[in-house]
Amino acid sequence: MTNKQTDESKTTAKLNSMLKESCDLEYLLLGDIRTLLEEKFDSQTRSSLLVLMNRLILNLPDVLELSSDEGYLNIVAERRPCWSRQINALYQASLDCVSSLTLVRDGLENDTSIAAESKELELRLRNWIKSFSAMRCQESTMLQEAFTIDLGGEA
Repeated sequence: MTNKQTDESKTTAKLNSMLKESCDLEYLLLGDIRTLLEEKFDSQTRSSLLVLMNRLILNLPDVLELSSDEGYLNIVAERRPCWSRQINALYQASLDCVSSLTLVRDGLENDTSIAAESKELELRLRNWIKSFSAMRCQESTMLQEAFTIDLGGEA
């Protein structure tokens, strides 16, 4: 193995590790948000949700960057150039998720009338989590299809 191959392997391993950490954090943050949505909405819940949403908003672009640049979506694009439209749509859906969560967060941050916003916020966040989960499911399905085909699943 040459030095260049060794360096590439180390870089790939580091990127994979960073991606795993970011995805694990994403999973934990979503779980914490779901938990808070089950509690009575008060100023403490509001503050905690803002912290979690801010952290998630910071993390989501990291996951997107790690999956795109040298990550698994790049591998799929190289192996399946005809899938570029689906990959671009998935990339755009990821950007849209960040934007829509930012809008929900901004609404929570700017509106301090706790009683009026609790049900609306709960609904908006639950809808965001559903659409985000659907996007992640679509991503997972695409990856499974791409690598199943490589293993002989294409007829």
